[in-house]
Formats: sequence, C-alpha cells, structure tokens
Amino acid sequence: MSAARRGGPPSNAAARGGVLILVAVVIGALLLSRGFSEDGGLIAAEGDDTTETTVPTDATDTTEPVDDGTETTDTSAGEGTEDTTPTSEVRPNNEIRFTVLNGSGVSGAAGSISTELNALNYVPVAADNVPGSGRADESAIYYVDGWQAEAQQVATDLGVDPSVARSIAEIPFEFDPGDATILVVLGVDEVIAPS
Repeated sequence: MSAARRGGPPSNAAARGGVLILVAVVIGALLLSRGFSEDGGLIAAEGDDTTETTVPTDATDTTEPVDDGTETTDTSAGEGTEDTTPTSEVRPNNEIRFTVLNGSGVSGAAGSISTELNALNYVPVAADNVPGSGRADESAIYYVDGWQAEAQQVATDLGVDPSVARSIAEIPFEFDPGDATILVVLGVDEVIAPS
C-alpha cells in the first residue's frame, strides 16, 4: 500500500529553488562586473555627490594663450623683484663635503667651524689656514659649479646671510678644493665666526 498525497499538484520545490539560485548568481555576476573599479574600490552611482576626480601628477596644461587684443599685466611679483628660489632641491647635508680655511687670525677658528658643520652632518674634508699670507679680508662661502643652493644652506646653518655664498671662481687666492664642494673662508671681518 502506498501513501496517498493529500490534494494539490505534485511538488516541484527543487526546481523553484534551482531557478532562485540561478537568478542570484546572474545578479551577483552583474554586480561584480560593473560594481568595482580597476583599483578595487566600488564605483559610485551616477549623480552621486561623493564622486572624486583624480588628476595625474604628471599632467601639464597644454592650453595655448589666446590673444583677444587686451593687454594683461603680471602682478604676482613687485616691480624689480627677483625670484631667488632655487630651482632644484638642496642635497642632504651628508652629501655636502666642505673645507674650512682660517684667514681671520683667530687661532683654532677653522677647527671650531668644522666641528659645528660636522655636528650638522656635513662631511669634513679639511680645516686649515688660508694659503700664502694666512689672512683673508672677508669671510665667504665658495661653491663649485652646481652647489650654490648648498652653499647658501651652509651659510644659513652657520647663522649668516646666504649672500656670502660665491662661486669658487671668485676666490681671491689660489686653492684647489679637492673633494670639497663647499669652501668656507673665515676672514678678518669675522662675519663667519665660531659660535
């Protein structure tokens, strides 16, 4: 004897469950294919106020000026002013090699300045007296080509005006800087003196 079913059509619950799962998989696949950006984040919906625009850091303005017959005046800098901002970054102190020459007549001054700069992580090459007479009329910081910004930084670190930085071509005596990129000359004017 077999058990009789009570009223109604035969059950196909398994078929309905399979269709439901298939629909869920299709919806999930659609969301995954359209719902994520290339960088892994969710893509904002159209009209969403939180949309962010990213501009590449290497983007440049390629628009050309239009001559509409009017004259414009650049008011970004005062008349006669000069931009003295260095165009390149200053090298780190541990890449700046220096020599100190004492022409001040004060015994031990070159060694003291050398110690101060070494404490600031500059790399010492030598500390000596000015060749020849042993005297220099004025203090200066000389730099080899390409090291002006570093010479100005050395001046600032020594507490003097960066205008004391000069090209090594202007040095008033014969001197070979060797491995040094900066030459600090202590003069009798004592503009640069040990602290």
